[in-house]
Amino acid sequence: VPDLSGCAGLAVLSIEENALEGTIGHWFGELSQLDSAWLYGNRLSGVEVPPTHRLQSLIVFNAANNRLSAMPSFLASLESTANLPLLSEISLFQNQINDTLPPALGLLGSLYTLNLASNHFEGPLDAHLPVSYYVPSEWFHLSVWSAGLYTLRNLFLSDNLFDGTIPAALANHQTLATLDLSQNRLYGALPASLFWGHSLFALFLSENNFEGPLPDLTHILPSRELRSLALDHNPFLGVVPGDGAPLLPWWIVPQQTSAAADASDTSDYMLFEGNYYCPKLVVRDHTGSHVALSPAYYRFEQYCVCGEGYTGSPPHCEPCPEHAVCSVDLSDTTHPVSILSYPAGYYPVVEEEAASEAKAQRNASGAPHYLRRRTNATMRSRVANA
Repeated sequence: VPDLSGCAGLAVLSIEENALEGTIGHWFGELSQLDSAWLYGNRLSGVEVPPTHRLQSLIVFNAANNRLSAMPSFLASLESTANLPLLSEISLFQNQINDTLPPALGLLGSLYTLNLASNHFEGPLDAHLPVSYYVPSEWFHLSVWSAGLYTLRNLFLSDNLFDGTIPAALANHQTLATLDLSQNRLYGALPASLFWGHSLFALFLSENNFEGPLPDLTHILPSRELRSLALDHNPFLGVVPGDGAPLLPWWIVPQQTSAAADASDTSDYMLFEGNYYCPKLVVRDHTGSHVALSPAYYRFEQYCVCGEGYTGSPPHCEPCPEHAVCSVDLSDTTHPVSILSYPAGYYPVVEEEAASEAKAQRNASGAPHYLRRRTNATMRSRVANA
């Protein structure tokens, strides 16, 4: 990257989506009029700017999708809110940063978006999380939060190696709109205060080790903005007495099928394992809030159905038998229908009454499961003469 220190009046540096290599040198810190730096999509390995930089006009710093192995020095060694008074967006996702979160980030009083996803950050969140919060004075022992990130709205820390529990600093934050902690090593119960924020719109906690009962949000959400809640792939509690199978809590229900949905419309469903559908989930009486859970939390026999080209009972769906046609009717999320049919000449064509009798005989004789179709209200099969 060439030395641009002579460009004293440069306001926008846009060198994204190239094949630039090496490091951004000290000259970057001399660009006193720079307000936006777009460095993403290169092969940069470092940004070496001393603490005595002149970047007081910087608003956006985006160095995502590079090969950075450490936090840019001018961010990691921040000494005062006066150093970067206007910085509102930091995007460093998809790098190779192997570090903990520097406490100095807590001094960025204008920060609106912090995206550090898809790196190798590690350690507990409570020691270094750059989030300020209001707490009683006797608890306010972390001086790093004294300036406060009171404007922070979007925090993306997914796909890293963070461990420990969700700290009170984060759970009590009142300005966050999007919080993504998915794909880490976090554990413990979800603090109830995590859902109290009036501004929280999307919360992603998938693929961690959170446990305990799922919080009941029915009394919280009506006055909140939460619309997307991803909790899948965590060992939350909730079992059917006796058999140990996970169970949806009473306040999570399948999304109702839209009035215009047809048999092949998958917009109200989620596809699992590439071969079966389960309806999307929402909070009861608050249909605008979508909830993502692991498929094991569904009552498979009630809500889920093998997809087109497969037959059987979710989660155990098998390829359609030879010469058969396996389709699905998804027009009703409460009663999705699996359809197994054979063309004429490959399967006996019988009258309806005879078909019922033959079905009873197959059930009694222990025929293969793809011929012994379930008879409950949520799954049925039709034998049709194509």
